This record gives sequence, structure tokens and C-alpha cells, in this order.
Amino acid sequence: MENEIQIRSAVPDDAEKLLKIYEPYVTSTAISFEYAVPSVNEFADRIKNTLKKYPYLCAVENGEITGYAYAGPFKEREAYDRSVETTVYVRQDKKRRGIGRKLYEALECALKKQGILNLYACIAYPEKEDEYLTGDSVLFHEKEGFSPAGRYHKCGYKFDRWYDMVWMEKIIGEHENKIKAVLFDMDGIIFDTERLAVDAWKMAGKDFGIDVGESYSGQFRGGNVIRGKQLFDSWFHGVPDYAEIRRHRDRYQREMIENGKLLVKKGYPELKQYLKEKGIKTCLVTSTLREYAKRNFEVAGLPFDFDNALCGTEIENGKPAPDVYLAAASMTGVRPGNCLVLEDSENGVKAGYAAGCSVIMVPDLDCPTPELEKMCIGICADLLEVLEKLKEGEES
Repeated sequence: MENEIQIRSAVPDDAEKLLKIYEPYVTSTAISFEYAVPSVNEFADRIKNTLKKYPYLCAVENGEITGYAYAGPFKEREAYDRSVETTVYVRQDKKRRGIGRKLYEALECALKKQGILNLYACIAYPEKEDEYLTGDSVLFHEKEGFSPAGRYHKCGYKFDRWYDMVWMEKIIGEHENKIKAVLFDMDGIIFDTERLAVDAWKMAGKDFGIDVGESYSGQFRGGNVIRGKQLFDSWFHGVPDYAEIRRHRDRYQREMIENGKLLVKKGYPELKQYLKEKGIKTCLVTSTLREYAKRNFEVAGLPFDFDNALCGTEIENGKPAPDVYLAAASMTGVRPGNCLVLEDSENGVKAGYAAGCSVIMVPDLDCPTPELEKMCIGICADLLEVLEKLKEGEES
């Protein structure tokens, strides 16, 4: 029965089972234009690469995988980032049982959270139905709310005959440019604390007889303590204990902050006031624990007056994963495409970009690389420049 169908995220280890579903579509139909069945390893790599940015889902029924669906880039250029191409395959003996519909519903839900606006399906279509291809896929997509967007004639050749290709589209969100929420990183964006962290790590390292210089501490930047522990243990193999050296690091950094070394970054008060006047929502997204984050604002004499805040490990999977910014957008009630992320670190920029938000990098200790520049709508020297950019956008 349909209620027994469960949808979960696929993993590379599912490759062999998913490939068994896909194989007959390659060998016995023109639904797939592939000629040769990929190897299990190649298929696992496809899953892994898709999951870096997009959802890849599978349907499970009574413990068996009976179908899968995933999204991929519509085109490679950055301007297409709010559009995806969707794909669904159902085990051939399980068709017409609602599996494809449930997969597409779950896929659409996941893509909406990611800020995707346009879904596209590229569908093989026969001029005249034959034993290899029917018009069923087009009918299925029509039932799912897709509309015809174009048709290429005799562009695919398989089984000694030519087939057409139909493009269908579905719009799942509003196409707005307006920024409705600004998601602030804290360290390196609001406060000049990244330098303090570098010094604190060096001091903590000396306590334990190891060198935790910036080549190490720089990789922590933007990430939470869970990721920090994973990195630290990979370098030092559990000796010293990460939790213990982290306590030393935190103590040194707190001492510096309490002793007057906490500086507010240029333009923060002005930008915050502007956002308040314009009714633009704000959310703090920081890997710093909530109690420490609030204390920083106290010491600086600034109000902790964000509409929402996500701190420390309140979202377990921290930057550079998109989870924290997806959660922040959800908390503010604004889709990611209408959120602006302000970040100074490589990990933070990657997280904001992967979440489907607009990103402005305000470099602190991490320099913008060509890769990071492509992920950003702008690189600003300070928050005053961010403010001017927002004002310019408002005028245009």
C-alpha cells in the first residue's frame, strides 16, 4: 500500500540497488539516452557528487528500494543557480503505485527549502510510440504540475531510430530580487575576534607542547566545535584531548575579550540600524556558543536584538555545510533566495552559497579566492560598503 512507502536520502552505498533499477531503462528503453550501463563505482560517484549540492532521494517499501529521484544543475553558469533539472526512476514492476509522485513531492519540498525556484525535466519523446518509448513520462510530469517548455526534434538516436526531446518546467517559488533577511556571521563580521582566536590557539598549544598556528586554526574558522574536533583529531590523533585544549583556548580568548581587546567591526551599528528601519529581518548565525555570543555584545555595549539566532552546535552539521543557513532562513520565514549572508570565512561563504542564499564576503583573515568570488554577489571591504550596496539595490 502507498502508506508503506518511505522516502529517505540516498547514500553512495545504495548505488548497487539503484543501478538495478536504472539498468533496464538503459538496456531496454529509450527513456535514458545512455547506451552503456555505468559501473557501480561510477554510479556511486554520481550519487556522491549530486549530494554535494542537491537532494538525492530513494523510496523504500518493505525494506526494498523501489525508486529514486534527484536534482542536478540545469546549466553550469552561476545565473542558473535557482533552477535545477529533476530526474525520477521507479522499478519497472512497481509503476503506477504512487512511488514516483511521492518521490517528486519530497524532492520538491527539499528544493524549496534550498531556495530553488524552477524545476526542469528533460524527457525523451517519440514521434510515434514504439516498444522502447511511450509518452507516459510527459503525462506523469503534467500530473505533477509541469508544463511544456520546448521540444527538440530528432535529437537523440538509440535502437536505430531517432527520438525527440521535450523540456517541461514547473515554477515552485516567487521570482523576487528583494532582500528580506540578512544572516550575520559574528566572528570576523561583527567583532574583530578572529585574530583573538588565532592568538588564543597559539597560547593553548604552548600549554600542551604543540604548535597550533594559523595553518591549523585557520581551518577551524567558521566551523563549530564538532567539526573542530574532527579536524584536530585528524592532525594530532587525539593527543592532547580536543575538549581540554579547547577549554584553554576559550579561556585565553575570553580573557582578551574581557580585558578590552574586543573591537566592533566598522559599519555594524549603521548597517543594523538601516535594516531595522527598513523592516529587514536579521539572524545571527555563529559557531560561537550562545552564552559567549551574548556576552560579546554585552562587553561591546551593543544590543543582542536579532530576530533570530543560531549559535554553537544548535545545528549539528555546521559550516561549510548549508544546514545552518537553511535553518536560519526557515526561522526568519524567508526563503533562502531572499536572504543575504554576510561572511568573512571560506567555510561560511561556501555554506551560504550551498544554501541558495546571496552572499557578500567581507574578508577578514581569509582572502577571497576566484572560487569564492564566483559564489558571492559582492566582495566588500567593510559593513559600510555592504550598507551602500544595499542602498544602491533599493534605488535600482
